[in-house]
Amino acid sequence: FEFEVMMSEESLLTREKALYGLIFVVALVMRLIVLGNLPLGEGEATLAMQALEQSRGLAPALSPQPGYLQLTTLLFYMLGAGPVLARLWPALIGSLLVLAPFFLRRFVGRVPALLFAFFLAFDPGMVAISRQADGGMLAVSGVVLAVAFLVAGHPVGSGIFLGVGLLGGPQVWPGLIALGVAWSVARPTDVEEV
Repeated sequence: FEFEVMMSEESLLTREKALYGLIFVVALVMRLIVLGNLPLGEGEATLAMQALEQSRGLAPALSPQPGYLQLTTLLFYMLGAGPVLARLWPALIGSLLVLAPFFLRRFVGRVPALLFAFFLAFDPGMVAISRQADGGMLAVSGVVLAVAFLVAGHPVGSGIFLGVGLLGGPQVWPGLIALGVAWSVARPTDVEEV
């Protein structure tokens, strides 16, 4: 009987992982579909031009979004420039955001975590930010995944994604400040009552 229970838990975990994989693929499709149809906006074009100039060996004045800029420069250097490649890294990293609930499932429950991942895949705000050629989604996904990894007890993954978030640019600071305030309010105090 014990073996059957263990096997059913393993198959549940396998199905759960398969569902997260499916949600990730859906999120990726939502973010990549017709990615290059709209022309780049002014801010997007400025960053894309900096990446293009850098890929050609020039030294442009750089924006404060080094993560986005260096990753896009690498793509432009290897594959050429275009709106799809300018928006590719934010779309890919924005798709990773749906995996954060997987690391929180122990605390919120498996079904709520799956539902949260599903809603993140379709959230219009997250999809829109993921389709912009800037470091905003690197900052958002980096911080959220860093917290998820930290809570799940994976400090190395947390450090990697915190680095991604910091390299996303100044958009990371409001999120970090909000997390700091929430943590300071929610943590239990060690003050003894007199």
